[in-house]
Amino acid sequence: MAYGVVGTAAIQAVVMAIGLVVAGVPGAALLGFVTLLLALSQIGAPLIIVVWGGAAVWLFGQDQQGWGIFLIVWGLIVTMMDNVIKPWLIGFGVAMPMSLTILGVFGGFVAFGFLGLFIGPTLIAVGYTLLEAWSDAPRGATGASVG
Repeated sequence: MAYGVVGTAAIQAVVMAIGLVVAGVPGAALLGFVTLLLALSQIGAPLIIVVWGGAAVWLFGQDQQGWGIFLIVWGLIVTMMDNVIKPWLIGFGVAMPMSLTILGVFGGFVAFGFLGLFIGPTLIAVGYTLLEAWSDAPRGATGASVG
């Protein structure tokens, strides 16, 4: 699970910083670091919009409409990549079928709303790992008499 959260946050931060540098926004490294912190917090992840939205507004104020539109599209891609990369990276952390991970994302969203995007795959991964551990445990491993 840590691979999913930390890895996705790092990828989002680097991709965001690259887009900001390409668009010519000053302080791109600092804004990339802010993106990293927001993505790591998970609750603050929706606030990534403030980073690229603020930079786009600044670009529009500088009469750079083309770069402003580019940054809006780039920011939407960075914000949405969380929904693709996180389940994929979680799959590396736990030997779990990708279909269960995706089911956890969608089921979590339906059951818990936005936070369910993070809660769902976590619950599925924990349940799957426990089920695998229990099914692989030798009989009588609790110390009780088998015979």
